[in-house]
Amino acid sequence: MGLEGFTIRAVARFASVPTMSLYTHFTSKEELLDLMHAEVVLRLYADSECSSWQVGVLALCDRIRSTLIAHPHWVPLLSRPAMPLAIPLRERLLGLMVADGMAPGAAFVALSTAALTALGLVLVELELTRTDGPSSVRQRFARLRDWASGPACAAYPMSRQALTAVEGFDLNRNFALAMDTLVKGLELTRGARA
Repeated sequence: MGLEGFTIRAVARFASVPTMSLYTHFTSKEELLDLMHAEVVLRLYADSECSSWQVGVLALCDRIRSTLIAHPHWVPLLSRPAMPLAIPLRERLLGLMVADGMAPGAAFVALSTAALTALGLVLVELELTRTDGPSSVRQRFARLRDWASGPACAAYPMSRQALTAVEGFDLNRNFALAMDTLVKGLELTRGARA
């Protein structure tokens, strides 16, 4: 139903309870949305207790992707204003990053950049895989491969060679490469000041 259609009455109907009984647990729709937001964030930032910040950041980004791909309707919930949350994983990863030579500010910027990059890639993926229609990412790739095998691509031999070498468009591969490249780049910021 989305956030626009979300009401206490709809929740009560879904839960098969009287509407007024929910007000004994929540004072308003906003309070319920805040609690839902906190629950989603804590799921995204669940700690897998990785021994290095690099593995921890990759695990966080993978969890952001897998969770939001499985529950795309949670994205609007994450974009609403909410109170800051104490997140143990953030604290632990920042500690590992600082212990590895990053300045605290640089570590925070690096961690937030990784999470925002993962979220951005998920939003693109959700938008471009919404349907199997002509705008889907797989259809775009198929048209590009058709172009590469035709006469119009004759003047672009590297494009032809590259597209012929790629079996198919794999968003998992693209996401893994983006995150791995990001983490390797963040490793270079050790000693950076923020």
